[in-house]
This record gives sequence, C-alpha cells and structure tokens, in this order.
Amino acid sequence: MATRKLPVPPLIEQMDIASYIKDETAKFDTLTAEAQRASTCCKSAAPH
Repeated sequence: MATRKLPVPPLIEQMDIASYIKDETAKFDTLTAEAQRASTCCKSAAPH
C-alpha cells in the first residue's frame, strides 16, 4: 500500500478553522431553535 502525504495547515490555522466552524454551527443552532419555536407558536395559534 502506498503512503501519501496530505497537506495539513499549521496548528494555529486548524484552530482558527475549528473556532469558525463552532461559531457558525452555534448560529445555525440558534436559528433552528428560533424557527422551531415560531413554528410551534404558529401551530398553536392557528384555528382548528
């Protein structure tokens, strides 16, 4: 089996990337939760 070298960014850049992904995921999670609350609110307010 052949060994291949993969380019890897410096550790500080890896940490920056991980931090960015964590921050963006948190924003997405917040928006998802707000959308779910709005959906629940709309469903409960809709006439049956």
